[in-house]
Amino acid sequence: MWAASTPRSDRLIALFADGTGGFYDLRTDRRVPRSVIRLPFEPTSAVRTANRLLVVGGGNLQGIDLTTGRTTGPALHQAGKIHGIVADRDALHILTREDAGLQARTLAGAKVGSIIDATDATDATDATDATDATDATDATDATDATDATDATDATDATDAT
Repeated sequence: MWAASTPRSDRLIALFADGTGGFYDLRTDRRVPRSVIRLPFEPTSAVRTANRLLVVGGGNLQGIDLTTGRTTGPALHQAGKIHGIVADRDALHILTREDAGLQARTLAGAKVGSIIDATDATDATDATDATDATDATDATDATDATDATDATDATDATDAT
């Protein structure tokens, strides 16, 4: 379940446990009757813009009007999965997180420019992790070597006595 604010201060738009969406009245603490929003997919992520909720799930992206609850643009279905979405308040800049990386989109859902390759971000993280691991190993090796030398020196001193 999730919820987002709407232009009305006394109302949220929400996904309920039964899988449907709708409005929730904050004054009565109840779902607004007859405000059922049905989507042909299971929502996994959403972002609120000024006047709509952009919902994604599977290979789908659907806009929902925050005042009426009616579906609106963008409406998109594609073969590849859309895992997440971010947008600015006016939905002038929309990014979807997909298997291949980040994709900029228009409010109509059309792709803009090239996809930002997800492996670029992964490579940078892997390089950092590898450096951290090397540094930790080097420090451990140096300590181990010092400890071994100290122990040997102490033994040598005892033997000399």
